[in-house]
Amino acid sequence: MADLASATLYLTTTLVPNPFRGLVPSSATWTSPTIARRRLLTPFPQFGNVSVTEYNGSSNYHSLQFQFTKRFSKGLSLNGSYTWSREHLKNQYLNPQDSELTEYISPNERPHRYTFAGVYELPFGKGRSFGSDWHPVIDAFLGGWQIQGLYEWQKGEPLLFPNVYYNGDPNQLKSKLGKKDEQGQRYGIDIPAWDISGFYLNGVQSNANLPAVQQNNYSSGNQISLRNFPLTVDGLRNQRFLKFDVGLSKNFKIREGMKFQIRVEAINLLNRPYFSAPETRPNQIPTPTNGVTNYLGMFGFTNAPVRQPPRDIQIGGRFTF
Repeated sequence: MADLASATLYLTTTLVPNPFRGLVPSSATWTSPTIARRRLLTPFPQFGNVSVTEYNGSSNYHSLQFQFTKRFSKGLSLNGSYTWSREHLKNQYLNPQDSELTEYISPNERPHRYTFAGVYELPFGKGRSFGSDWHPVIDAFLGGWQIQGLYEWQKGEPLLFPNVYYNGDPNQLKSKLGKKDEQGQRYGIDIPAWDISGFYLNGVQSNANLPAVQQNNYSSGNQISLRNFPLTVDGLRNQRFLKFDVGLSKNFKIREGMKFQIRVEAINLLNRPYFSAPETRPNQIPTPTNGVTNYLGMFGFTNAPVRQPPRDIQIGGRFTF
């Protein structure tokens, strides 16, 4: 495959005598003595690029949703939901010369989402199961508390890839962004979020230590490269979103129509980081990969701020009258 790609690239970029020399004076490309062979392999090459607007794309969305609710009784209220969804698009060509639109997973698809929320009045204090006869001072400190919780979990969205070359099956790739390996290194921060050993880029510079397949077969920035890597891959997704918030509150009744509430809240109680999407475009910065120099740079690493702040504990009060 590498040799065929190299041969194709060579044959299409080879300079040949320009049969249009002097016929298109407004273009320096067409007035030069020689021209790339690829420019002569299309119908009416003197017109250059042609843009076409089509209205033949489609979007296919399916979902299945469940919800359960426990109305407030005995001091407890619960509400939860689960959503399964599938969204595929057919709105662009993988290569300009393709006759059929490519079908791919929508960059907005989140196939699994769980939510859970609950409020529970602790059974201590006046009018509750325990401590109904407590002294008002004790009840003021220990009674009447309630706890609230909110849990969200959502699978990450697919990463959108540019034209890259991968020497393997893309469907076997899996992103581990945010997780840790056996040595405690975090994927996407300390090491690439996925296995990058099969990705190659023909950089501006050449390197004699690189295998031939890495030196000659592909340039992701070349407009005549035949693309085989899909736009999105199910295994290459952004990090899952996880958030768990907990709050503890109590109302102090001062007199009729007047009360004071104190609240203690922990935002992102589990202190789980949520990183920005990793880089999906190989660049020209040389980095060590499997003992050789590879032009992948920040490929597979997140280089943007964390999208969810660390655990935040706050205490507040509110007086209503």
